[in-house]
Amino acid sequence: MRAWNNLGIAHDRLGNRADAISAFKEAIRAKRDDALGYYNLGTAYLKTAWGAPSEDAISNLEQAVKLNPNYSDAWNNLGEAYLKEKPSGDAINAFRKVIKLNHFRLKAKEFNII
Repeated sequence: MRAWNNLGIAHDRLGNRADAISAFKEAIRAKRDDALGYYNLGTAYLKTAWGAPSEDAISNLEQAVKLNPNYSDAWNNLGEAYLKEKPSGDAINAFRKVIKLNHFRLKAKEFNII
């Protein structure tokens, strides 16, 4: 549901990460097949410095790209989450997917993948 996602984005922009995460979880409960909710939740976890954000970010971003394989922003953030967790071929593959989907993506260029 778009309203829950918008509420989460508002909380995130105000620095209320925990409230943002709660709102994004509600968005997913309201519409389990919407990649946007998983993308937003994964991205919020990626921004956190507490707990195990990379693991939570990875699982949600993986679900986002599973639901929408052409979601280049989700692939990019998934690559960043993989790098944060542990640099591996998974990050390289995610960034290559970004390049394939959108060859102008700056983050992929920053890691000298192209």
